[in-house]
Amino acid sequence: MIVLGQPALLDSRCYLDGGGSAESFLASEDVAVGAVIGKLRINGDPSAEHGDIKLSLRERDSPVAIAPGSKDIVLVTPLDKEGVRGPSSVYVNVICDRRHSNDPSFVIPVNIRVTDVNDNAPQWVGAPYSLTLSEVTVPGTRILQGARAIDLDQQGPFSTVEYTVLPGPHSDVVSFVSPLEGTLILRKALDYETLKNFTVKLRAQDQGTPPKFSDTTLRMIRILKFLKDSYRGDLPIDGKTGELQIQPEPIKALDQDEGLRATLQYSIAPSPESKYFSINPRTGVLSLITPLNPIDVAQTVTLVIKATQVDNPDRYALTTLVLSRRDSKQTGAELAFLQPRYHARAREDLGVGSRVLVLTTNRPTRHLRFQILDKVQATYFSVSNAGEVLLQKSLDYENATRHTFDVRATDGVSNATAQVTVEVIDVNDWEPRFRESHYEFIVPKALLTAEPVALGKLEAADGDRNDRIVLDLKGALSDLFSIDSRGVLWLRREKPNVTMVNLIATATDNGNPPKSTSVPVSVRMEGLALAQSTWAPGVLGAFGVVLTLFILATIGLSIYIYKRYR
Repeated sequence: MIVLGQPALLDSRCYLDGGGSAESFLASEDVAVGAVIGKLRINGDPSAEHGDIKLSLRERDSPVAIAPGSKDIVLVTPLDKEGVRGPSSVYVNVICDRRHSNDPSFVIPVNIRVTDVNDNAPQWVGAPYSLTLSEVTVPGTRILQGARAIDLDQQGPFSTVEYTVLPGPHSDVVSFVSPLEGTLILRKALDYETLKNFTVKLRAQDQGTPPKFSDTTLRMIRILKFLKDSYRGDLPIDGKTGELQIQPEPIKALDQDEGLRATLQYSIAPSPESKYFSINPRTGVLSLITPLNPIDVAQTVTLVIKATQVDNPDRYALTTLVLSRRDSKQTGAELAFLQPRYHARAREDLGVGSRVLVLTTNRPTRHLRFQILDKVQATYFSVSNAGEVLLQKSLDYENATRHTFDVRATDGVSNATAQVTVEVIDVNDWEPRFRESHYEFIVPKALLTAEPVALGKLEAADGDRNDRIVLDLKGALSDLFSIDSRGVLWLRREKPNVTMVNLIATATDNGNPPKSTSVPVSVRMEGLALAQSTWAPGVLGAFGVVLTLFILATIGLSIYIYKRYR
């Protein structure tokens, strides 16, 4: 008996369950060899004994395989998102054959995407590092540029490298300009008497969870130094040319690396008086080369002597030489400063013990005693017997921009007084700080105008005196907003067609070097969210009505067919 109207059974073997013509899987690059990456959604039984399909791969040297008698995709060789130790992606073709059938084979493409993990630590380039610095290198100087580490992970947090100086001995001497930049600056003044050669540890770390890192070292060596901080001498009474006698000993500088002892050469820094003198570049012997008349130069001449390493001009040391004119008439003269007022500038991060300036008198070879008359200023400064004004207490530009005090000098018989003014140079100590850690603004529902509208205010401050702050916005759709000089956030034009806009606000000061701080800013479009919530139920209601009418029509048609052919 033939039953009419009953459809023939379809053979669904080798078709994908749920439809489709290809398979896709995600596999982490740290999946172990032999692990199952995924299971194929192919209809049928691939078991060896009672199975009705047979599965195989078209590719012979594939990094994956099909487990015998199953639909499991198994890893055969390691994966590597970077493509170094293994493939960064896998594309294979699965062949499905129907058993006990002459039907042609089915080919099912399978794409396996490899996802990145933090499996690579940053590697330093050109490490370990070594530097030679002069003792007179100013704090804030960039002493090493281009130090960097490379992370082979894919672009993102796993390959973003941050640089730090690890805590330890002398770690306060240097620091990185920015955690994301491999540029080192000198933070403290160098002094060979307290610190000859030293080593600090540097770390490069990515932003994975947990992070990976690698360490290296930076060695500071071969600090050049004159044997004396300052020298003095007498100008000839008759002004004749010739070699000058220097006190307390001949001018000499040394490379403090006793194993290398680099060759140095001496020179005189250009000045109005330097044309009258010359210095032997090899021995440091100073000579007067032009006959000197009393009207040619002042009573005292101050020269700056420079010792430079021959094989590296960037490495040098400086000292001062004070030459005074003496004759029989001046021998019995009263003690006097050569200037009634002295002025100097000093950075606020200048190290304690550093020399600020030298006070000169008409008795440069006599043993003198100096005293700062202001007791408060005497806590900040002291004056040595050689007239050197030394820093005793750290300066702070935010508390005092200058220090003015009187200094008294005495030789036991007569006294002299001079005024000293030290102007403090500002250093960018503080980063800008926002009042809030996260700002959130709401665009009202009734906002329909195309004119710019103020949404609120972002407040930021800086602890450094005279620093100005500039605010900036970054992120998707940031061009729809702006921040004015008062920190007011403006919506420039009509609302965007999104419910939420996430931005980053950055405050940058004008210090040297500039510092910045960022906070997240969220802007919620209240009107758009409400509009979507009101029309969505209406659309669903209309769809329900159409679906109900379709069901009723189908039922009516079925009843009509049944009665017609009964």
